[in-house]
Amino acid sequence: MDTSATLLESLQSPDESESWLILNQLYGPLIRNWLQRNHVRLDDHDDVVQEVLVQVSKKIDQFQHSGRVGAFRNWLKQITINCLRNYGRKRANKQIPVGGSDFEEFVNQWADPNSQISRVWRVEYQQSVVAYLLHVAQQKFSQKTYQAFYETAVLNREANEVAEQLDMSVAAIYTARSRVLKELRNLKHGICDD
Repeated sequence: MDTSATLLESLQSPDESESWLILNQLYGPLIRNWLQRNHVRLDDHDDVVQEVLVQVSKKIDQFQHSGRVGAFRNWLKQITINCLRNYGRKRANKQIPVGGSDFEEFVNQWADPNSQISRVWRVEYQQSVVAYLLHVAQQKFSQKTYQAFYETAVLNREANEVAEQLDMSVAAIYTARSRVLKELRNLKHGICDD
């Protein structure tokens, strides 16, 4: 999924705090997850994520979308890599270990767009977007409506089974599923282009 041009344009507008909140909620957990798995001390996660988002906010006016799928994702990845390198240098200067050569090897492999680590980043990026969209949609519906959608659309269970489990008619299951899917499409439109 490619980040929406609409979201990127709104980030370039002054005082667009809602868009920045979306960006933080969308990409903060993804970045934090990568830090956790890749040689960054737990007590430094928030600082590194904040630094990434500060750098994005400083440089967003310079971002020019190339029209290629993944342009923003790759730009965000490069900023994150640069922040990780800065983190590694700062820790090395303070003589606090950050993973030694393992850390540098990870950062170098992640910087290579053809590496396995970069492929995993792309998949997890997409999973992060989907998780965010599902979370936001879940907040907009009753538990029963969302569960009817989730069971049939995500878990691919039969509507009649879910109807029996939730004490709903099959028609109500399809209606709930349709309503949540429509909302997901609307949410996706403002966040993703594909």
